[in-house]
Amino acid sequence: QQNACTPCATGTSTIFKGSDTAASCLADRDEDGVPDSVDNCVRVKNSLQVDSDDDGTGDACDCDDSGATLCLNGAFCDSAAQDYTCYCTIGFTGEQCDVDIDECLSNPCHEGSTCVDRMAMYECLCDNQTNWGYRCNLSIPATVYVLENAMPLTT
Repeated sequence: QQNACTPCATGTSTIFKGSDTAASCLADRDEDGVPDSVDNCVRVKNSLQVDSDDDGTGDACDCDDSGATLCLNGAFCDSAAQDYTCYCTIGFTGEQCDVDIDECLSNPCHEGSTCVDRMAMYECLCDNQTNWGYRCNLSIPATVYVLENAMPLTT
């Protein structure tokens, strides 16, 4: 317990019981004034605690209620026990699948070529006319065939 004038740390709420002048700081991750121990949605502010279908998970974080867009970019939303989990589609990450993974960070393209991050993939732009392939890691052979006379030319 602490004095009512001392503020609680971030992520907690000051809770008074009855006419007590002493207060307790209880965990409150979403900082909506409802302690996590009784909050029906611990990550999304929902001080009114609306639960339309009485399933124990507040509408603010219930994938089935109120058309809430909790998970993004085609992710699957699963709500249970006053919380929800997003299962991201390929190429995305983050709690709400809102972060595009930069596939170029792993340097997949051959040295000297340019990597362009695309949605759930990457593209390598080959630097010159001697490399080709998906990762620009294949060399064009030194022997080139000329169609007019079918004679091999060696460079």
